[in-house]
Amino acid sequence: MDIAGRIIYVHGFGGRNENPSFHIKLQGFLQSKRVSLGLETFAWDSLPSTPDIVVHNFLRSQEESYKAGEILASTIASLESQQCNYHIVGFSLGANVVRHALSALRQPLSYLKSVYFLGAAFPHNTTINEGILPATGRYHNYFSGNDMTLKISYFNVSNTYAAGTTGIEKTTLFRNLQTQCTHTLMYNYDVLADAIGYLVAWDEDQIIPGTRNFNIIAPTVGGKLHWNNICYYKNCIVQQNIHSGHYRALQDTPLMKRRAWGDNLHVVLQALQ
Repeated sequence: MDIAGRIIYVHGFGGRNENPSFHIKLQGFLQSKRVSLGLETFAWDSLPSTPDIVVHNFLRSQEESYKAGEILASTIASLESQQCNYHIVGFSLGANVVRHALSALRQPLSYLKSVYFLGAAFPHNTTINEGILPATGRYHNYFSGNDMTLKISYFNVSNTYAAGTTGIEKTTLFRNLQTQCTHTLMYNYDVLADAIGYLVAWDEDQIIPGTRNFNIIAPTVGGKLHWNNICYYKNCIVQQNIHSGHYRALQDTPLMKRRAWGDNLHVVLQALQ
């Protein structure tokens, strides 16, 4: 199967990880859906989260994220020279690596299709070098007020809120999307792997066939407690159920009427066209 583009996943704090769980889950999705995209993890030298020196190791890892960002910038420049489409996913402190990589780049990027931040461990009011990003790209910052590991620990260490708990404050391109995800426990950010796989495939025009469920357009009860916000499309907010994993599209109006739903994100998006 020919590879049409690349996905680069950047892991977070907790030690160098060549095969993180998010990579495993996303790779399984791509293979099962026959999506022709290459996936690689950008492994970098964060330190392990050893309990008795976790603060020290986190601060050291923050310093390492600057160096890792410069290396990632070289990888991005190489993909640009190859004229290869690519997508970047940064988790936790890995999102900070991505942010530093963008800061290290000076020339506008032509082949970057999307950037996804998951529980980003950088200050909510910091700036991102958005001037080099293609205006047509997809830029999502998935955040969660339920992520107590990030909410409490990051604030105690940094004395500020993380973009992964309150959203990115200074941005014109990134869309802040609220989720129920956490750094650890059952509903960690791995649950977004399939959704991001669908979005990347959609943006690469690799449509995954499927059927949608019968729908009656009717008001919903709000869609917050049990749902992750995945994207906006055609004046609708598209959500993922945290228990079943199915998707639904709600009109972005006070009544939030359901326009479509099903197990396949692509057929939900197609129903809105």
